[in-house]
Amino acid sequence: ANGQTVFWQHGMNFYSEAYTPTLNTLSAAGFRVIAVDRVGYGKSSKPVIPYNFNFVAANMKSLLDELGIDEVAIVGHSMGGMVVSRFAMLYPDITTHVVLVNQIGLEVQRQSRPWSDWFATPVNPSSYRSILAGHRRYFPDEWPPAHLEFVRRQYGQNMSSEWQRLAMVRRLQGAMLYNDPVVYDWQHITSKALVLAGEEDGLIEDFPKYARHVASELQNSAILLYPGIGHAPQIEIPDQFHTDLIRFLRSDPNEPASEW
Repeated sequence: ANGQTVFWQHGMNFYSEAYTPTLNTLSAAGFRVIAVDRVGYGKSSKPVIPYNFNFVAANMKSLLDELGIDEVAIVGHSMGGMVVSRFAMLYPDITTHVVLVNQIGLEVQRQSRPWSDWFATPVNPSSYRSILAGHRRYFPDEWPPAHLEFVRRQYGQNMSSEWQRLAMVRRLQGAMLYNDPVVYDWQHITSKALVLAGEEDGLIEDFPKYARHVASELQNSAILLYPGIGHAPQIEIPDQFHTDLIRFLRSDPNEPASEW
C-alpha cells in the first residue's frame, strides 16, 4: 500500500463494475480504491427523487467520514467527471488530486434546448437500437464485443415489472445535466487537477475545444488528450491510460499540475 486513497466515480450509462480492470490496476499499484454504484445506479437503491450533484457529493463525503478517510484523490469518467467537479469545489480541504476523464456537461444546456417537466411527460422504455447507438458513440473506430454486455443490461431494465420507475429514475439523472450544471464549479477548484481524455469523443462536437476550456478554468491543472481515441480511453488504450493516470496520482499535490 502506498498510503493514498482513490475514489472512482462511474459514468451515467455504467456502474462501478464496468471499471473493474482500472480499479484492479490502481489497487495493484498500491492505491486504496473506493468505487460505489451511485444512488440510482447498478446495485444501489433507485428512488424517484430530485437528483442533484450536491446530493451525490454529500454521499461521497459521508462514506469517507464513515471510513475515517480525511484525504482522497478523486477520478470521474463521463458524468462521474461532473460528480468529482462538484465534490472538489465543496470539499477542497480533503481533495488532493482531481482527474476528469472525458467529462460530459461541458456547457450549459439551458441555452440550447427548452426546459421540460420531467414528471409530467409520459415515460417510455428505450429501444435496444437506441441504447446500442448511444454506446457505439463512445468508440470512434473498433467496437469492443465485450461492451455489448452493458447494452444488454441497460435494455434488460425494460423487462422488469418496475421498468416505469427505473425509466423515471434514469430521466431524473439525465435532468441533472440541465438543472445542475458544473460549468461554474471549475474556477473554484483549487486541488491539483488533470483533464485526461480521448480527443475523438463522439458525445460532443469539437470536444478538444471544450476540454481545453475546462483546463483553463481550473486553478491548477494540466491536460492530456489522446488523438484518435474516443469517450472511453480506459477501454481503448488501457496501458497508456493507466500509466498516465497513476503517474499523476503519485505526483506531489502541492506542486503545480503543469510539472507532473
